[in-house]
Amino acid sequence: MIDTAWDEYRGWALRARELQSSSQRWNRAALICAALAAALGAAATQTAGDPSAGKVLSLLAAVAAALTPILGKEILSLGAEAKWIRARATAEAIKSECFRFAAGAGDYAGADAQEKFAEHLSQLSEEARKAQLFALQDPVPASGDRRRPSLPLDPKWYMASRIDDQIKYYGNKQQQHEQAVTRLRYVAFGASVLAALCGAAGLTNQQAFGPWVGALMTIATAVAAYGLLDRRQYLAASYGAMAMSLARIKGLAGSLTLQVLVIRAEDVIESERAAWIERMTQTIPAPAAPAGNAGSRI
Repeated sequence: MIDTAWDEYRGWALRARELQSSSQRWNRAALICAALAAALGAAATQTAGDPSAGKVLSLLAAVAAALTPILGKEILSLGAEAKWIRARATAEAIKSECFRFAAGAGDYAGADAQEKFAEHLSQLSEEARKAQLFALQDPVPASGDRRRPSLPLDPKWYMASRIDDQIKYYGNKQQQHEQAVTRLRYVAFGASVLAALCGAAGLTNQQAFGPWVGALMTIATAVAAYGLLDRRQYLAASYGAMAMSLARIKGLAGSLTLQVLVIRAEDVIESERAAWIERMTQTIPAPAAPAGNAGSRI
């Protein structure tokens, strides 16, 4: 039975990855359009000697500005970000139940473990199906899946393949988010500094530098919004705390039974998942703002 459940987990995980990629593509497209509208609008003011080039740039800026809210509306209507969060949460919840079941922990300590396991799996999938989400097909290949637990669950295997893997995962994710925050801040800060320099240069040549002040500030704002710095900072701190919590549980493993070890580890992972869902839902990216200031100069 655990083999079927693991296949279901893999199917939900594949669906989550697909939806995440789709969400990222739409958001990236909205950011690019917002930035292009600002840059092309500013460039259009620099073509006084070539009216035809100015018209082309103005037209392109108008198209980019018009596409930005359209893409934003499409993002909201598709709900790819919210669906990705739900699919990922479903996958991780099923994965956790597989470890609890394999260890005979909690609800799975009795003779009716299989019935309860099937019931819990149905409940977890039902919430996603209410959101019109369905798992893809991604069964374990013939080469196997080293992450899948076996019956009975081996304590050493659980330590290495679940707890250690999760500690490594959280540590890597913490590092990725911290690096992303740093890069995005540099980009936003650099655009803001360039805007300030253009503002200063505009005191002597308003025609050449003035339009770029608004364009660069629009780009800086769009990058900061797209990058979701607050979300990334929260996730970096959360993942770091999770790695430490699991490391502490690992340190107590010698004094715990397998069932207690699994319950403690899975409860900690489940609490992080619940907090992750809440935070991610609260910070679903809004559509990139159209370059209103730059557009007014077209």
